[in-house]
Amino acid sequence: MPVALDEAALKHRLRRAFLAEDAKPIVFVVGAGLSAGAVPSTSQMLAYFQGAVSDDAEDLNDFKREVLQDSPPQYRYQAATQFVLERAGLDALNRTVRLAVLAARTPKLSPELGRRYVRSEADLKTLELDAGGWAIPQGQQALGRILALVPDETRGPVLTTNFDPLLEASISVAGLNPWKVVADTDGAVPPLPRGVSGVIPVVHLHGSWSEGDTLHTSAQLSHDRPRLAGSLRQLLTSCLVVVVGYAGWDDVLTGSLHRLVEEGTVHDLEVLWACHGDTVEMGALPPAGLPGRLQPYVEVNGNTMFPSLEQALRQRLGAPIATSARSREAAQFSGTRLLTPEFFAKQRSREGSAVDALSYFDGRAPSWVDALDRRAPMLSRTRECLDLLLDAEFSHLALLVEGPTGEGKSTALRQIAAELAVDGDSDAYWVEAGAAFPWNELEESTATSRRTWVIVDDADIWAREIRNLVVRLRNDGREDLRLVLASRDTDWLRSTSGERAMLSTADLVHFQFQGISDADAVEIVSAWGVHGTEGLGALSNVPGSDDRARILHAASSGAGGSSLLGALLSVRFGAAFNQHIRELMARLDRMRLPDKGTVLDAYLIVCLAGRFGLPEVLVSHLAAHFHLSESEADRLILRRLGREAAAQRHGEVVVPRHARIADAVISLIPEFRQESLGDLLSEYVFGVTSRAGDGRWNEATVAVAYCSQKIEDKDVAIACALAGQSANGAQLRQVVNSMYVLRKFNELGRATEIATEAWSSIDLFRDHRLALRSFFLEWARVEGLQGHGRNSASLNACAILDLPGADFLGRTEAIYGLNGLAFSFGILPPSDSGLEVQWRGVLAEAALDLGPMRELRDQAERYLGSATRDGYQSVREVRDRRGLLKASIKTAFRGATVGPARRYGRDAESVNQLAQLLDL
Repeated sequence: MPVALDEAALKHRLRRAFLAEDAKPIVFVVGAGLSAGAVPSTSQMLAYFQGAVSDDAEDLNDFKREVLQDSPPQYRYQAATQFVLERAGLDALNRTVRLAVLAARTPKLSPELGRRYVRSEADLKTLELDAGGWAIPQGQQALGRILALVPDETRGPVLTTNFDPLLEASISVAGLNPWKVVADTDGAVPPLPRGVSGVIPVVHLHGSWSEGDTLHTSAQLSHDRPRLAGSLRQLLTSCLVVVVGYAGWDDVLTGSLHRLVEEGTVHDLEVLWACHGDTVEMGALPPAGLPGRLQPYVEVNGNTMFPSLEQALRQRLGAPIATSARSREAAQFSGTRLLTPEFFAKQRSREGSAVDALSYFDGRAPSWVDALDRRAPMLSRTRECLDLLLDAEFSHLALLVEGPTGEGKSTALRQIAAELAVDGDSDAYWVEAGAAFPWNELEESTATSRRTWVIVDDADIWAREIRNLVVRLRNDGREDLRLVLASRDTDWLRSTSGERAMLSTADLVHFQFQGISDADAVEIVSAWGVHGTEGLGALSNVPGSDDRARILHAASSGAGGSSLLGALLSVRFGAAFNQHIRELMARLDRMRLPDKGTVLDAYLIVCLAGRFGLPEVLVSHLAAHFHLSESEADRLILRRLGREAAAQRHGEVVVPRHARIADAVISLIPEFRQESLGDLLSEYVFGVTSRAGDGRWNEATVAVAYCSQKIEDKDVAIACALAGQSANGAQLRQVVNSMYVLRKFNELGRATEIATEAWSSIDLFRDHRLALRSFFLEWARVEGLQGHGRNSASLNACAILDLPGADFLGRTEAIYGLNGLAFSFGILPPSDSGLEVQWRGVLAEAALDLGPMRELRDQAERYLGSATRDGYQSVREVRDRRGLLKASIKTAFRGATVGPARRYGRDAESVNQLAQLLDL
């Protein structure tokens, strides 16, 4: 092995490596040492692992003895992880790691907030994207800036055994785009986008804190991972590998490095291994016998070496020294970006391609590049809004830019933010898409002499939090902090409709954003003209820019209140609009998803859900249906739909970019799919609701499971109802839902078949106790509508008996059952005794005594009125009213042929619960 060198030698070696004309790609291997001071060290982690088992006295005592006392210091970390794994399980181990990584957040999270975050991968990923909210050590900050300084061809991937996201954060803060790859199992690393400007792959070899599992124990780390080893050999060949802060675990990375170095010049590989101490320590690598292609360095401190290397590179490259703007970005509120002149300069330098411009013209959601580029001229309404905000007399705490879909609100908001940010006496913070609105941090912030602008798109998602913040600001007399919001008008109205008292006009000014002026139309058409015929589309056939602008202005203000986006689509595509959508669908259909279907299949669900009244499509539901994680669904589906101007994400839901696009897509479905619309939607309902067996029932899943109740198209409704039942065959409630939908569309025979089949195995349903009464009531309605009065009467009677297999009789079920019995006696042929009139009247009166619900009271009053006309006289004061009720229910079972009547007829007098409800 060569003689070990020092930190200065490593700095000079890397400086030359980055600047050499024939430079190889430089691959950094980063271990826990470079995160020291932000993320707990291996020794500090012992306290976290102890906390994971501290809720059990026996486990806690065993941990102290087996880990802290009996294990040698160098093996305590792995002993602790093995102990937690065995006693508390892998989920507890993962939560412990997440809690430890959250120690690197700035400002520090409260313990309560930390415990909430560790149980939600979605929340963790939101935090992960908040690059400015991490306390990044100096060494990692400098490494990110170094990667931003050097040419693309010298930037290889970054490999790390760390679980934390600090590398990605440092790369993001430096203005590059980290591409996270998690390798927590054996599998090939996907092809890395080398040569793509600004993208830095970060490969987590032991797993990531925010998704999947993390690897800790010797058995996990030393497990054979041949596919990953093969990928590493391919990645590292012909590279310069720099190892920093890594202890050389006995894992796939160290094994791959060892084999590649032993094989020598075959792989054209060099390894520079930095050790923190004054002796060479390379973990599982043998201390001697390695050839000269591995050069060790000692006494290397990444927090001093990387900043020194950055300064040397800047001097050689003539690049300016990093300014204090970076430290200001690190002090921003969680989930926000501090908008600085440097940020906007970088965005303006990224000249988008013609393809990007055309997709923006087609309706793609805007990026910063779009908003700052001449492709998006500042509209007159945007200038008016900006003037209002900058007026010295503006005293409102918040301004809401609102209007219909596709009016340009998001573009305008970015343009307004850019103008507010250049004011030297104010700071402007942009709340990133998908991040939580930091209302609590803003509430607790200290008032300053500088104006602070907080800009929020899709503000309706955080309407309640915004209201609470504004009320607090008003009560505190804050004049330094102002909110600039944007939302669809209908979304804002819906999100605030349940508030006790929404914001007054003194606190919030509503700025309506709809329509364009003649001058706006001229500027828009001029921006299209920069891209020639492709930009102008059908307008290229119209001579003269003034005529083109008049056509656009007329379309945007025509009958029906067409939105700006709708007008753009109309005038640019004209009669060729359907062909444009046809080509869009063909492109989406070529984008295959890993397990099933294509991106077009996902898009059809989004469009059809809106057409047929299904709940808005959640990202989590799309992920479940296509067997993806939410991060995979975002990358493989949502981003592609966004780039194609087809759909957009709104909080946790996915919506079509414009109603006209969705309508055209639905009309063209037969050209791409043979299945009926009902089949397409029912497959989605099945995919989402079948996840209920895994414990994923929540309000949104329930809405999908029972969406068929609100669908007015017969075929689609029935298909979705039966799909929900098929996905959850052990749920009696799904059977009741199918019966209801079939009854709604007069498919009474099919409803009876489903009821009869369900009854044959009634005790096997997991929720039969909860849903049994509802099942009887729905079946009774089906029988009654078919004229089967005896069966209907007996089933209604079953619903109000004291059945051992059903929950306690509730007031609503009792009213439905009493009304149903009254109806059933009304359709039975009169007997010689004529008692049916008596029963109808008694039952209707009893329902009225219970029924606060208007609809049910109206029903009971009709039945009572009918009985009264037939000769019934009130028995409200009769002392044996309870006996009359029993007699009517007993009569209901006579002549019935359905199974429940045979099973429960002997219990006809069990009406104690009903009597209690009636206070008899």
